[in-house]
Amino acid sequence: MSWYFESEPTDWRRMGIVLFDPGSWSGGRGAEALRLWTDYMFATTVIVRLDLATWSGNIGMCRVAVQVGWTDEARFREARVVRGRRFDSVVYGVLRRDWQGFDRP
Repeated sequence: MSWYFESEPTDWRRMGIVLFDPGSWSGGRGAEALRLWTDYMFATTVIVRLDLATWSGNIGMCRVAVQVGWTDEARFREARVVRGRRFDSVVYGVLRRDWQGFDRP
């Protein structure tokens, strides 16, 4: 779990999760981690928004972001190179007011 300021003057934070062990993927752990981390960030700060960035080939992370209530907000075409292949950079975001009103399982 991590976060950093995308813009400190506006308290805009970008966050992320990393599951290093591929054996831990596809079991709901990513969704649970992102849900808990988002809950924590909104519960312990006064921030208005959060976002996360990944690459379009990281299908699992893209799916998790949408699954827990984040919105696909930006796409930068062919901005990332992974294993010699170009992918889009994608950014997902969530606003406090949307997170508080989102019906999560």
